[in-house]
Amino acid sequence: MRNTAIYTQLHAAHSSRIVKIDGADIEQYSQQSIGAINGQYRSLPAIVSSGVAPDDEWFIINLTDSRSGRGLHAVSCSDDYMDGRYVGSVAVLGALDDAQAKIWALRQFGQAYGANSASVVRDVSPQAIKLLLDNPASAEGLAISSSTLRKFEGRVTLTDVIWNGGLLKSPERSVDLIHQMQILDTDSQLLDAMSASDMPMLLNELDAVEAEYDALIVEYGSGDGSGINLLMQRLNTAMHKASIGKVKPINVTTTKPFKRNGVTNVAVLFEFDDGQSVTLVFHNPDSTPGKLKSSDILTSWKIMLNKRDVTAALSPKEGDNVQLPDLAKRILLVVEKNSARFQRANAKKAEDMTALGDAQARVESKKSILAGKLGEIDSLEKAIDGAVRQAPVSPKPAVVPESTLPAATAEDVVYVKSVVNGGEDLTTAEAIVVVNAEILRIASLQAKNPNPDLDGWLTRAIDIANNAKPTENQTEEPEMPKANPDAEFFQSIINGSLDPLTVDMDHVIELAEKHEGNAEMEVLIDRALEAINQAEQAAAQAV
Repeated sequence: MRNTAIYTQLHAAHSSRIVKIDGADIEQYSQQSIGAINGQYRSLPAIVSSGVAPDDEWFIINLTDSRSGRGLHAVSCSDDYMDGRYVGSVAVLGALDDAQAKIWALRQFGQAYGANSASVVRDVSPQAIKLLLDNPASAEGLAISSSTLRKFEGRVTLTDVIWNGGLLKSPERSVDLIHQMQILDTDSQLLDAMSASDMPMLLNELDAVEAEYDALIVEYGSGDGSGINLLMQRLNTAMHKASIGKVKPINVTTTKPFKRNGVTNVAVLFEFDDGQSVTLVFHNPDSTPGKLKSSDILTSWKIMLNKRDVTAALSPKEGDNVQLPDLAKRILLVVEKNSARFQRANAKKAEDMTALGDAQARVESKKSILAGKLGEIDSLEKAIDGAVRQAPVSPKPAVVPESTLPAATAEDVVYVKSVVNGGEDLTTAEAIVVVNAEILRIASLQAKNPNPDLDGWLTRAIDIANNAKPTENQTEEPEMPKANPDAEFFQSIINGSLDPLTVDMDHVIELAEKHEGNAEMEVLIDRALEAINQAEQAAAQAV
């Protein structure tokens, strides 16, 4: 998710707006853009710098009035501290550090809120802010702490996932589950499969071994076909049975036991025939976590679909066990629902890599031609220099008969006339370099041994080659924008002319994938999805 995707600008940078301070309307100037971040249950005023970078994270500034003492909304915990009565929060994007973020927030909203001090929560993702504001608990308008935001940082889905064995209970439709997973997959990890060669990288990137969710509990075994190896064979068989014919596992790889923070782990990689992968990571949480015996019980604490951690979406609550057929059904459900989008993305990636390789090959070919021409020129110049040095010294300068010097050939004359008559390619930078090198070589020969057939032609060819400019990057006149029925469809959902409760979510997801990467369409899609979510919640509350 782009850091500015959640932001709505209300006042442009370097402009003034009217604010109410002590009951009076005051004109206030801001160097930064002023706007808001709106959720279903709460909105935050926001400040965005004009120089914001794509990877900048948000600051949350909690404004307080220290003159009023500690009040109901005061916060004091290990990771946040506010001295005084909490009066409101402001989101800031693009500040260089905590101090600048607090200065901007107090300057733009301090007087209006009656605040004279502030505390800061740094490095907040747009996903965490949006999920917080869409949560019913945020309606109370309390101060925003870093511990609260951390609960939303690692979310895999917008809503909690509930399973009944192998049946999905919430959300009710599997297409809604995979759509929520795709919305929060900001780094496109669902589209990047894990391979056996990626396993060392995964082991290095694991930060912790504490399990938030446990899915499978199994004895490690002695490595002779029992324990975890046997379990993985059974899980592989269960996934084959759960498949409805679209996607099947084709390979299973188990790593050697490895230690992470003193705890022994084992990872298992399942590779599927459409190119996707599922990785399960087990650890040894007993009294001797640093040692792994054949009788030790291993607990799975991480499940990854391709390179995306989907543990929270597929595993039951902490401490619960799950039967193999049920886990196999859950895994196959998300693998199959993600398959079409995964294959389209990787096919496009393969096309791009092929096109890049072809372009690089053409460049290398042009470089080779140019190097050959420059080599010919260098050889001719060395031959001429050698002939001059070997000439006998005499009081009178030696006259070298013109017939002994190299001269432009008939082919050179034809080439020069072709340049003048437009017969040579001068549309690309590489072609222009090649033509100039060839004309330089012929001019060098003409200077030493003139060819009368080139009189007048060579000068014109030199002018044409020197003044040639590439034309391959010229742009055509832009076409008039055409009506976009997909945009009109999403706009009808947003303005209410189309009942959001009647919208086919499969069609919405299909259009979202179609316009992936189109910034304008993504804004419309986000707003339409928000309208659908609000309508569904309103309908649920009415019931």
